[in-house]
Order: sequence, then C-alpha cells, then structure tokens
Amino acid sequence: MTKKIIITLVCIFIFSGIGAIIAFGASDGVDFNKTIKIDEEKVFTIDDVDQLNIKSTSADVNFIYVDSNEIKVKYYGEINCFLCKVDYKLNASKSNNTIEFDANNSSYCFGISFFRDTKMDVYLPSTYEGNLYISTVSSDVKLHDMTLDYLNIRSVSGEVEASNLTLNKGRFKSISGDIDLKNMTVANGTTIHTTSGEISLDTVTSQVSLDSISGDIEIDALSGNLNASSTSGELEINEISDNFDIKVNSVSGDVVLDVNQDASFNFATDSVSGDIKIKFEYLVSGSNYEHHVSGRVGDSLNNININTTSGDITIK
Repeated sequence: MTKKIIITLVCIFIFSGIGAIIAFGASDGVDFNKTIKIDEEKVFTIDDVDQLNIKSTSADVNFIYVDSNEIKVKYYGEINCFLCKVDYKLNASKSNNTIEFDANNSSYCFGISFFRDTKMDVYLPSTYEGNLYISTVSSDVKLHDMTLDYLNIRSVSGEVEASNLTLNKGRFKSISGDIDLKNMTVANGTTIHTTSGEISLDTVTSQVSLDSISGDIEIDALSGNLNASSTSGELEINEISDNFDIKVNSVSGDVVLDVNQDASFNFATDSVSGDIKIKFEYLVSGSNYEHHVSGRVGDSLNNININTTSGDITIK
C-alpha cells in the first residue's frame, strides 16, 4: 500500500512539473519548436574614430577589409530550439572617437533539439589603423591583412585565428580556446595568455611574452625575444632568428628548442626531475650536473635560460 502511494505521489509530482513548465512557457513567450532567423545590420562612418569595440556572444566574428569610409556589421544566422525562449539583438553606439558593436543572443530551454549558427561579419575600412578591442564568448574570431596601432582580443570558449598583421602592440587572452597567429609583425611587443588552450605562432617578428596553463605552445620562425611560462603543456620552438634572448619556465612539460646549427649563444638550463640534452659542442661554464647544465656555443650575446620542474630540456 505504501509503495503504491509513493508511486502515485511521484507521478503527480512529475506531471505537475511538466504542467508548470508548459504554463510558464506559454505565459513567458517560450517557443515549443521554432527556427528563428536573424538578419540585422548597423553602419557608422569611420571619420575621426580611433577605437573600435567588437563584442559577441555565440556568434563567430569575421573581419573583412573594404574600400569605404564606413564600418558595417552584419549579424545573421539561425537559432532552432525546442521549449525555449531566445533574445537576440545587435547593439551599436558611437561616442566621441569610439564605435561599439555588440551581437548578443541568449536563450534558455527545457527540452532538447537545440541548434545555433550565428555569425557577425565586420566590414572594416582598409584605411583604419587605430585601436581594435574584441571580446567574445562562445565565438570564433578570424582576422587577416590588417594594420593597427593596438589589437586586444579576449576570448572565452572560442578559437582565435589571425594572419598577416602589422601592429604597434598586441594582447591576446583566451580561456578554453586556441590562439593561432601567423605572419605577424609587432613593433612594441606581444602578450599572450591562455588557459586550457593551445598557442601556435608562425613567422612572428616581435618581443613576445606568453603564459599558458594546460596547453601546448608551438613557435616557428620567431624573430625577437621570448619570455614564456607554461604549466601542464609542452613548449617547442623552431627556427630561432640570429638575435635572441629566450627565457622559459615550465611546470610539468618538456621544452624543445631547435636552433640554427651555426647559431651562437650562452645558455643555462635547470630541471628538478627532467633530463637535459644539449646537442651542440659547447664550452662548459660554471658547475654542470645531471639537472643543471650551462655553457656557451660560439661567441655571442644571445642568451637561453630554461627552467623546468618535471619536464625534459632539449636544445638542438
């Protein structure tokens, strides 16, 4: 008897919950199964503007250079869901010398069959060389062939891809997303921070400062100094230029440097519980032990300093 009462009460509770959800949805404008199409556009003239702020939530951002004095943003795509409510809008404003675009769509759903494919295309005048700030959540960012004074990208749960950039200064920060930079020249330094994401640099001319938590770092063809910190990730550097000053600190990750065979440099390497391999003929300097090796290859002012906790060190 008691068992039947419990089953009856559970059934009443379940059906009451379903009824409450349906009633709430009906009163609050929730769509039971609907495909929502988004197609919005905003335009501003770029005259006297020196800062652009681009914000996006759940819409991939793509930059396109155009021959115009107007910046145009198109926000478009589809959202399909069952038992949900979706709010979407493209906000745009201009204040003094700053223009801001914010593509934002939010939703909540109680059922299943949820789909979202939204994009944000930014048509940027080719004459614009000011400051660009990009902030995204659950959105990929792609930009290429740009000359800017300052580029600042902050991304959460999205990929960042950039190529053929000429900057005065750059800053990149990502959480749960990769950063891929190619053919980039930065006059006054680049700063990169990632958490749970990979960093890939290819043909970069800059003074680079980077740190990574739970992600690998791969650098090809670096011209400039490097200060790197890595936790739980491998770090590999290939094709280092003739003039360099490299400092690396790694916790729980191997470090591999592939230096030109005719390169000259001073080096100091320390590892708490990792092996050290120097594949050059070098002149020993200071004390050399199993977990500490320092010396000089050739005659140069170039420097390599590497410290690891539980990772191997290889200079080849």
